[in-house]
Amino acid sequence: MSSNTEYLSRRYLTIRRWTSFWHQIDEVLRTNAKTVLEIGVGTGIVANALRQFGLSVTTFDISPELKPDVIGDILELKRYFPPSSFDCVLCAQVLEHLHFESFKPAVEQIYHTTKNYAIISLPYHRRYWGIIAQFNLPLFGGGRLNIRIPRLIHHEMNEHKWEVGKSGYPVKKIESVLRDYFKIEKRFYPFENIRHLFFRLRKKED
Repeated sequence: MSSNTEYLSRRYLTIRRWTSFWHQIDEVLRTNAKTVLEIGVGTGIVANALRQFGLSVTTFDISPELKPDVIGDILELKRYFPPSSFDCVLCAQVLEHLHFESFKPAVEQIYHTTKNYAIISLPYHRRYWGIIAQFNLPLFGGGRLNIRIPRLIHHEMNEHKWEVGKSGYPVKKIESVLRDYFKIEKRFYPFENIRHLFFRLRKKED
């Protein structure tokens, strides 16, 4: 997508996507960051929300149509920002658009740019569909049940060059790259959107 108009549609802004936005915001806030670099402008919803919380947010994107604060290539962050320029770097649903051989160089660029934390989310290919059932029982309280149904239809990646969980890209391979630069403090997928895999990363000392 190349313009905010394409992102700001009811078809794009599904409940699952709003869930992902909420977790992006929540994870950044949990780092207690004051300055944030958001890589990938998208709808602009996350950056605007973080600013409402009083954070200083700089947006970065390769597409001038999205009107980021800084236009550039994620593989060249060092050209635009000195080391440790931001308390936290947020990069959600971006890295899968690069060829996988560029994944590690991109993570290294994020490492260079953040002072403390990085929040990264990636598409997560599951071999099953998830159905969520919510219940509230008088004697046992409430809860949610995730029912797994095997995925029989071939999943097309469309604009994605790769996805976590696809053949050749297991979770452990992704984590191996991340651990070269960061400590993985948290890894999860939202109950409401199991297709997005989140990592909260703490920068390792040089």
